[in-house]
Amino acid sequence: MLFEIWDSLPFRYFRAAFVISILIYALFVEPFNLQVTENTFDLFADDGSTITIVLIADLHDSYNNPEYLQYVIGTVNSQEPDLILIGGDNVEGIGGDWEKFRSLQQLKSRHGSYAVMGNHDYSSCPDRIEYEFESMGVEVLRNEYRILEMEGRDFALIGLEDEWVGRSDYPKAAEGVPDNMTKVILAHNYLSVENETLEGSNLVLSGHTHCGQVRVPLITRFLLWLGNFGDAVGGRFTMGENTEAYITCGITPGNIRLFAPPEVSVIYLE
Repeated sequence: MLFEIWDSLPFRYFRAAFVISILIYALFVEPFNLQVTENTFDLFADDGSTITIVLIADLHDSYNNPEYLQYVIGTVNSQEPDLILIGGDNVEGIGGDWEKFRSLQQLKSRHGSYAVMGNHDYSSCPDRIEYEFESMGVEVLRNEYRILEMEGRDFALIGLEDEWVGRSDYPKAAEGVPDNMTKVILAHNYLSVENETLEGSNLVLSGHTHCGQVRVPLITRFLLWLGNFGDAVGGRFTMGENTEAYITCGITPGNIRLFAPPEVSVIYLE
């Protein structure tokens, strides 16, 4: 009886309409349904002021959709960040139209903006990307660190090259950083620091996975693991006793997204 109802003509129309609706949503709605997420990490022992970091990653070809990118920039700026971090895969086969890319110079923060490279950047033109970022006032960290002071607190911002292209070198990047100093580690791929021994309080911020773009329980995690993305789909997780991590879903529309909308990640450090 139930099978007859399920296979009846009205239910066939219903199933077809449902599938079409999901496809329309995944292709034309969710890819531009930018979400703002907020997470607080307790990295400092004292009760000082909160540091606000905004993390974005995986721009890819977002600059080819100027209206959408302007919306992303406006969303970032509306958070009034102390610091903006850009987590790699900044371009997608860009062929000289850097004018659209330069709209990122509209990003505003109290203490500057920093970026790292992703695997797609190395298949394009990393030196030109670095030049363009630097001309916009965005400092690119390539296996190096900066000691930053904000709201009366000091921490090391460590930026890593990409793991997939074999350029990541955490020991080199962190050389000279006091072991017990609080560290914020920006890496396109969190696997860049997965096997490192980290002292003090640490936070790893990355992108790369796009949260699978189409997120299906268990299946997406398995496919990402199979593709050497690691076993973390996205969001917040613990990497070690004194190390937490956050993977943002990225801002690229990515042609299709389902249950993994593009994301501006607001990170509060306390």
